[in-house]
Amino acid sequence: MAQIATPNPTCQGKTPTFLYLKQGIFHYRYRLPEPLRQRMYHSEIRISLRTGYRAQAPGAVSE
Repeated sequence: MAQIATPNPTCQGKTPTFLYLKQGIFHYRYRLPEPLRQRMYHSEIRISLRTGYRAQAPGAVSE
């Protein structure tokens, strides 16, 4: 069975939608599923990745 390669967001020219730049620092954004939104009273979770470099940002998400 052949595997399909998925594009690496760090190799493309665009920043992934789950990353956004705020005052020179990248942040991670995760949209909560509907059942959790009702329990947590929030629609998203946002976390600072403490880096201004796009190449380092996806690695900071997994740490």
